[in-house]
Amino acid sequence: MSENILKAAPKKRRWPWYVTGNNLSVKYGEVWANKNLTLHSLVEEFQSIDITNILTKVGGKTLGAFNRGLDKIRIRKEFAEFIIGKIEQN
Repeated sequence: MSENILKAAPKKRRWPWYVTGNNLSVKYGEVWANKNLTLHSLVEEFQSIDITNILTKVGGKTLGAFNRGLDKIRIRKEFAEFIIGKIEQN
């Protein structure tokens, strides 16, 4: 990160890495609290239709790493597309 950016936004010195994102599910974002798309139910449903049961890029069949403190897990493309499809249906 350049020194000019750090001078303009000193808070970025503490967290110099950041990701700019866009909400790709604006309609869902307004009503998500009224829906019942829990992580557990999404995993269960996906694994009932995908015989491999694999959720993560490295071959994990659970998302238990969240319980061990990880805040990021790279999931399989198929699982991601399943979740996106569920959001678009709602």
